[in-house]
Amino acid sequence: MRRLAVLGALVLATGCDKVQEAFSTAPPAAAEVQGVPLKIDRLATAMNGLKGLPLNAEAARGIAGLWVDHMLFAQALARRNDLADSAFAADALWADIMELQAARWHDTLMAGRAAVAGPIADSIYRADDERIFQHFLVKSSPQQPQHLRTVAHLRAEQLLRKVQEGMSFAEVAQGGSEDQGSRANGGYLTLAPRGRWVTSFDSAAWTLKPGQMTPIIETPFGFHVIRFPPLPEVRGMILDDVKLRLGMELDSLYMDSLGTRKRLAVAGSAPATIRAAVADFDGALKSRETIATWDGGRLTLGEFARWLNALGPSFINDAASRPDTGLVLLARAVGQNALLIQEAQEHGVGLSREDWGVLMERHRARVDSLVGTLGLGPDKLDSTATPAEREQVAALAIDQYWERVSKGEGRPLPIPGPMALALRTRGTYRYFPAGLDRAVSVAQEQQQAADSAEAAGPRRDSTPALPRIDSAGGRP
Repeated sequence: MRRLAVLGALVLATGCDKVQEAFSTAPPAAAEVQGVPLKIDRLATAMNGLKGLPLNAEAARGIAGLWVDHMLFAQALARRNDLADSAFAADALWADIMELQAARWHDTLMAGRAAVAGPIADSIYRADDERIFQHFLVKSSPQQPQHLRTVAHLRAEQLLRKVQEGMSFAEVAQGGSEDQGSRANGGYLTLAPRGRWVTSFDSAAWTLKPGQMTPIIETPFGFHVIRFPPLPEVRGMILDDVKLRLGMELDSLYMDSLGTRKRLAVAGSAPATIRAAVADFDGALKSRETIATWDGGRLTLGEFARWLNALGPSFINDAASRPDTGLVLLARAVGQNALLIQEAQEHGVGLSREDWGVLMERHRARVDSLVGTLGLGPDKLDSTATPAEREQVAALAIDQYWERVSKGEGRPLPIPGPMALALRTRGTYRYFPAGLDRAVSVAQEQQQAADSAEAAGPRRDSTPALPRIDSAGGRP
């Protein structure tokens, strides 16, 4: 009697549906968005429709997450939620905003540093420790048949003849070089020390005096003609290269000094906390647990997860396999990024009206792309229909989209991490662990059945054919 009384109280407290779910051996679904279920068979067939996808729990959760994001997006449209609203857009564009704000602060810092002057380029050129070369290439390989190598050499001769007849080396390279990395730039390579290029290229190039060029030379990549441009021609290129190098070095020094100055420290428990977060990423996004501290602030697990979310699922999954030292470095790098943004904001660095205009155009383009890909255009979501009708149509459109995925007709389009997070914080969804596990089992069973059918090949009926009997009962 006592057990019945307890069960009766449980029914009254939770409702019959909850009790049925708790005691049922069959999971109701793999996931659910605002009452719309992701059926187990749908998830299983989708996993098999994505060739090369491992049929395991991690993959099931990842694919279910894509479905959740798609359904949340569809339901938001169906409910006439304004996805171009500035508040939603600001959340959906979070990573873009952080990147642009950091870039503006970087520009401010660089503007206050000493300019790189022309004499520096002259000094580098005359010191002759590094050179900028110009070349064109006709691809060939020592493994090719001789007649193909001969054709490539003749093509290089034609290009060389054009230079000898007065066409500029840059024009010849742009029109005929097969080195895609330098062709658009007129054949100019980056400033580099001796030994940077393959031996046969380097040996010929470093014998040149300013303005000279080599005859046709062969390297493992093919046939080249190399030129050593005079100083006036490459002064600006040397300056640009020096500025780039200097900027990278100064950026590295600035970030390191920023962490030191603010006494950035990663918590000793951070590696274990990060690994646990990967297993429950949605929960991690809400966590206030400390990952790192600095003077006047800290980095919570939720904030850390938001940065990882912006980098994408592959980066999130990679974090789980990193050693402790790698996770400490990752936490420190994210902490430095957070400090950089904080310092930019403290110095009043924000985004201009023009910046916001560009970002909003980017956001609208992303929304429009998703609307078109998922089949959620105005022709489907009729503005005269009731909200309930629009929600049903939106759910059907997503189901049809995932039916195509299940048939192997394409890979599901991911919603950008910050936009997906903005949708999740505004919508209602949940996963069913038992349903996810069941979907993996069903997917594996489907794959085994398909493999067995393929191994068996087409079946032949070994029963001998009987003579046909006509309708009158006689023989043909």
